[in-house]
Amino acid sequence: MKKENYTTTVIGHKVPDSDSMCSAIAYAGLLNMLGTKAEAVCASKTNKETKFILDYLGLIEPPVITDTENRIFVLVDHSSYSLAYEGVNESNVIEAIDHHDPGDIINDKIKSTINKVGACATLIYEKYKEADVSIGKTDAALLLSGILSDTSNMNRNVTEKDRKAYEELVKSSGIENIDAYYAQMEEARLSYEGMSDYGIFMNDYKEYEIGPVSYGLVSLALRKEEGVEELLDKMKIVMDEYYDELKKDYLFAKLGILENSHTYMIANNEEAKEVLLKSLVLEDKGDYLFTDKEMSRKKVIVPAINKYLEK
Repeated sequence: MKKENYTTTVIGHKVPDSDSMCSAIAYAGLLNMLGTKAEAVCASKTNKETKFILDYLGLIEPPVITDTENRIFVLVDHSSYSLAYEGVNESNVIEAIDHHDPGDIINDKIKSTINKVGACATLIYEKYKEADVSIGKTDAALLLSGILSDTSNMNRNVTEKDRKAYEELVKSSGIENIDAYYAQMEEARLSYEGMSDYGIFMNDYKEYEIGPVSYGLVSLALRKEEGVEELLDKMKIVMDEYYDELKKDYLFAKLGILENSHTYMIANNEEAKEVLLKSLVLEDKGDYLFTDKEMSRKKVIVPAINKYLEK
């Protein structure tokens, strides 16, 4: 089949967060403006924070993809098989835009933009600038939302590129009170109301592979310490019940407390718990591990686990 008969599909990782989804929608918009027929899709249902953003901007949630037939893919916010929608591979990917380390899908035939900035949305902003295309109000708000989400309102993992994008997008987005807007985003993100325990676990779940070893890591957050043990107990039950289905060697959950930056972690079994204790500086509290410091999944936890597993 000729390339023009394929749909250029812009997709984030298989459990999309706000940065992933906002980047996909905005980049599909840019491709269409440049003459390439493209559509953004969800690899799975969007989370509550992303739904708030789309509702706020009056946008319809992109469709959840059901197959890869007759599609060529642009990957945003990921470039590895462990994070990709099933059926996406180097034979049907034409481009990858990622702000993490380059993944195993990348090869010489795939156009790739890999830059370790705070948010993938920053890289999409730069794509607009490179193409000399004006960023409309809605796309500016989408990209700003992605940056706000992944940098915690410009409070973590922020680079000069992120600051430059943020400053221009604030002016173009039409959002007058950024702090108030982010507070609404955060409120949506922290709400687990109406969700099943499995839904909570999968809400921000990512998978990783280091050689023959694979693991899954969910990132959770609460505003205050109240309810910590109850939530961790629920996540441990999910790990036990879905371990065989998820097909990972280890399962981990990280729970961050916003008011005091404390971090709690649990693992699916004693072997997995030992991995955490040898990878990270954590206090063993029996049913959970603890540190009074904030630990970023991207910057601290995953690199430390990977380094240990590579030994």
